[in-house]
Amino acid sequence: MTIFKDQKWFVLQLPNIQAANPNFFSILCRISTYVEQYGLKFSIIADAKICNLIIKNGIERMVHIAVSTTEFYKIHGIDTSKENARIFLNSLLESMLMTVKVLLELNNVKNEIQIVTDPKKVPSIQVGAMAAIISTHFSGNLIIGFSIDVFKKAMSKFLQTEVTELDDETRDGAGEFLNVIIGQTKTKLNEQGFGIRQVIPSVMSGDKIEIGPMGKQPVVWIKVITDLGDIHMFLSTMPASSQ
Repeated sequence: MTIFKDQKWFVLQLPNIQAANPNFFSILCRISTYVEQYGLKFSIIADAKICNLIIKNGIERMVHIAVSTTEFYKIHGIDTSKENARIFLNSLLESMLMTVKVLLELNNVKNEIQIVTDPKKVPSIQVGAMAAIISTHFSGNLIIGFSIDVFKKAMSKFLQTEVTELDDETRDGAGEFLNVIIGQTKTKLNEQGFGIRQVIPSVMSGDKIEIGPMGKQPVVWIKVITDLGDIHMFLSTMPASSQ
């Protein structure tokens, strides 16, 4: 099911089907009738031949048609950039929360999300990792950050041994942590055509690492609140057309 604002769609993609028997069209009508009971509209994305056959059979009002995802968005007036950003952010948040819960063995986890344009409103971090992300729809940077105290507690959980001092191996844990989050996000979204690729994370550490908007481009700041302290994620993106 795909939801765009207040419109709810059940969208079936059939890119490789170019011919169909008469039963195919009656099945589509039954699907349309079934999903309508749940307040959904039914659409298929298929080859032009199939779309023409649907029109020829007079069922285009029951089965909305499009020859591509782009055409589907255009027909129904959907802002793809905003929709793709929403989908990516939701999947990223789910992956981050799951990673924190599983790797750090935490149950009491909450989150806050803000969009910031003022660097002064973004907290500084002391240990973190950054990875560039490139996809079909956008490019950008993803950063995870910790205070040094929270990072020691997190790595103690992650490595199953008490961490009191930081060395290169311990700092690399920030990159591994980010890798897991991106890996889960890629698995979910590449099935939907996002084509996400990433650069291996680079680790950062210092007394005060400031993360902020670059120019007029805002940053999405996700604060994950845990019993160990706050863990921060920063996401800045630009449309694929701007690459």
